[in-house]
Amino acid sequence: MSDTVKRSIYYYELFSVDYDPQDNTARRDRANAYINEFWKRYSERQRGVSIYKDFIVRARQGSLFIIVDNVQNNTYFFRLVLCRGNALPFIEQDGKLESLGDYIDNNQNIAEVTHGVFYASYGILGLEYNANGARAASLVEFIKESDEESPIVYCVPKLNNDAYSKIIDGQDYTLFDLAVPMDSEVYTKVLSKKPLFRVFQHNFSDTDTFEVVIKKRRSKKNGNKGFELPLTDKEIKEMLSNYREEIKKLTISQGGFSECIDLLSDKFVGKASIVKTEKRSIDSNAMYLEIDDYFNMHVKSSCDKVLS
Repeated sequence: MSDTVKRSIYYYELFSVDYDPQDNTARRDRANAYINEFWKRYSERQRGVSIYKDFIVRARQGSLFIIVDNVQNNTYFFRLVLCRGNALPFIEQDGKLESLGDYIDNNQNIAEVTHGVFYASYGILGLEYNANGARAASLVEFIKESDEESPIVYCVPKLNNDAYSKIIDGQDYTLFDLAVPMDSEVYTKVLSKKPLFRVFQHNFSDTDTFEVVIKKRRSKKNGNKGFELPLTDKEIKEMLSNYREEIKKLTISQGGFSECIDLLSDKFVGKASIVKTEKRSIDSNAMYLEIDDYFNMHVKSSCDKVLS
């Protein structure tokens, strides 16, 4: 049996959205005021607490609660705990199976721990992937259930720009595929100012989502000639930086259609091998170190500060 546990670590943008009923629009809170205040208040409530009964909320997967182990420099090191009381696993010895229910009381549950680090200064969440544990969506659900007055909270993958390294400068394009909602800010503030996209606002105002697909025509006459994108490289990068969560699809190609580059697909994913403790569990400090090291080495340089 291996002495190590292998885990993947995913990174997300954790933020809230403010809804304006007057003009029926939702805007991302760029200062991340609500999310940062939530973590601050939650960690202060837990100070000196060793029993977390008052912090448990009911969720779809089971009961959830968070244990904040440490706070340093606007960074929260925590355990997201998912409690399951049904379908208890078995334990094995020399090929013999026994029910775990024979060893624990009826009021005890299986607790699956997912380690996370929230970087309040950047609005970035680093979260261990535990196949049996809570997910990033569970954290959003926890925030919602913990605060009845919470705004809409999103947790979306933090993407890097490695896809741009695959783009060849000066070469024409053979595919451009963009899909966005009509009522999104990326359309009303950016795309609607472009003649190609403005037509949707005038002729299809009741449409939920539009998709523009431009493909190179295959013919002997055209040869290898493609087309220029309807958006500049700078405009695309600004869209991905400011409105990424609103874009449904953004795919390009400079070669065959099988060589597509999905500009929304690049995710930061760390890999960790953690030595088990004597009780065959994961050492929390070791996992926090892995999450923090990858953030500082690979993720931090692509983040903008939301707190000074």
